[in-house]
Amino acid sequence: MLCDLNKDFREDVDVSEKYPKVVERLLALAEKARDELGDINHKGNQQRPAGFVSNLKPRLLLKDKSKKE
Repeated sequence: MLCDLNKDFREDVDVSEKYPKVVERLLALAEKARDELGDINHKGNQQRPAGFVSNLKPRLLLKDKSKKE
């Protein structure tokens, strides 16, 4: 569904048939993003492995008791 938000802010009217080139361009951009970032059951070519930390230890923010409030 493609909407003209300047004229139809409630998104009631689909104007995709009126603007097929816009739909084609948006679908091409979406497919490019899908290829790069991935999707369900589709690994992206720009994905990197998740980070890994060995010897993980929690870090706590402690209030500095030497400073007076």
